[in-house]
Amino acid sequence: MQYLARCKNKKGFSLVEILIGSGVLILIFLALWQAFNSVMSITLSARQRVTATSIGNQQVELIRNLAYVNVGVMGGNPAGIVVSPEAKTVDGVSYSVTTSISYVDDAADGLSGGNPNDLSPNDYKKVQVDVSCQSCKGFKTITLVTNISE
Repeated sequence: MQYLARCKNKKGFSLVEILIGSGVLILIFLALWQAFNSVMSITLSARQRVTATSIGNQQVELIRNLAYVNVGVMGGNPAGIVVSPEAKTVDGVSYSVTTSISYVDDAADGLSGGNPNDLSPNDYKKVQVDVSCQSCKGFKTITLVTNISE
């Protein structure tokens, strides 16, 4: 009897309380770990999109700095010195850059075969740069478009 009385007076946690507390802590740590993983995934995705946009901007600026007669894809129409498709690797991630260039007949000065008839239908060139990443999870192609004139 004295033993039971001594045990009742002792302060402390029972085994059940320790197990419940440990379980709650484990759930909190798992939630924090999941939140950390989600933030890291979103950060990586944003970094890949920014990198792809930067690659596309570099390609557009390179084309803008070419002489008008050189603005075109090698072996394409209009012919020029731009290589397409092209692979670029940044920070160990491979991106595919596809450039397409086409003539545009602007309706402001008439259309070819229209009224008034435009005798020179190649008014300017439309440049489209698509940057894609096959190894990037959930990546959507980045597309940049610009017009180049003489």
